[in-house]
Amino acid sequence: MTLFLLTFFTLYTLLHVHFFLKLRAFVKPGQVSAFLIWVFLFLMILSPLIIRILERDNFEKAATVLAYIGYTWMGFIFMFFSYSVFCDLCSAIYIAVAHKNFNPSGVIRFFIPLFVSLSFVAYGFYEAKEVKIERITIETERLPKDIGLLRIVQISDVHVGLLTRDEDLREKIERVKRLNPHIIVSTGDLVDGDLDRIESLVEYFSSLDPPLGKFAVTGNHEYYAGIKRARRLLEGSGFKILSNEVFQVKKGINIVGIDDYFLDSKKELKLLNHLSQKDLTIVLKHRPIVSRESIGLFDLQLSGHTHGGQIFPFRLITRVFFENVSGYKILNERSRLYVSRGMGTWGPPLRVFSPPEVTVIDLLSNDFKRPRSESNM
Repeated sequence: MTLFLLTFFTLYTLLHVHFFLKLRAFVKPGQVSAFLIWVFLFLMILSPLIIRILERDNFEKAATVLAYIGYTWMGFIFMFFSYSVFCDLCSAIYIAVAHKNFNPSGVIRFFIPLFVSLSFVAYGFYEAKEVKIERITIETERLPKDIGLLRIVQISDVHVGLLTRDEDLREKIERVKRLNPHIIVSTGDLVDGDLDRIESLVEYFSSLDPPLGKFAVTGNHEYYAGIKRARRLLEGSGFKILSNEVFQVKKGINIVGIDDYFLDSKKELKLLNHLSQKDLTIVLKHRPIVSRESIGLFDLQLSGHTHGGQIFPFRLITRVFFENVSGYKILNERSRLYVSRGMGTWGPPLRVFSPPEVTVIDLLSNDFKRPRSESNM
């Protein structure tokens, strides 16, 4: 964790240095103005740490206000850096190809990425609120004979905390209810931040009562928040937490939960090898890491964690670490993978070209005919 924080704040500081250099070429501030600019930038650099301290010490309103400002700035500064580097790269390519001297002014080098970044910040607030319902239909011969349709609703990366509050969370839960799931699964990072502040919010999930149960696996943020307390909150809201274990929903239907902190392909393989290959087996795993040895031993792995990149072009960086960033993938003739973009946001309360989602997975027996009213849902 210390190494992560050191790396994060080093890189985050470098983004601010880059911004200041671009800004200085644009406005040419005097000594006093430059000092005031750096005071603001330094505050923004430290804002994630200050927010946590304020939240811990019960200054919730101050923490919330600073979270909106600091995390929105985080999204802006990342986009500004990305688009600024892109503009500089385009200039260099033009010079190399056209063999012409092309040196845009500091105004252009600053204003274009500034305008684009601010535009995407405004758009990002809008997209972050527009939760999409993603639907997948999979035909399978492994459903028990008395079940023609099994509907699983996946939620992931809700990040209940300072910026995901009462009304917003209540609306999202109501949308999940209206989907009429048989099973609800949470693939990690349901909670975020100081658990004292969000205990009442997590209880909203108690109103979700699908007939075949609701199940959860831990994500990295459950561990950041405090895993023992996070587990108690989730269990108090009615989730069955699966930690490297199998739960038989009913005869012929298994859910396997892999704990995020103890990812172990050997343990996963051992769990799957003990199951009948005639059963329908769903694997819940927060990170979209597929164990090659397990492919063919399960029907569907549901994951999250990546947020689909959350803010373009962060998706390109996410691809460096994860082969599967979002969406549906056929692994072999039996096994499938679905990676959710998540329902909430981490850090910046923005999404750019990666809208939040709730996922509906309809598993159908081969001879099941969906009622007309059902097919139009």
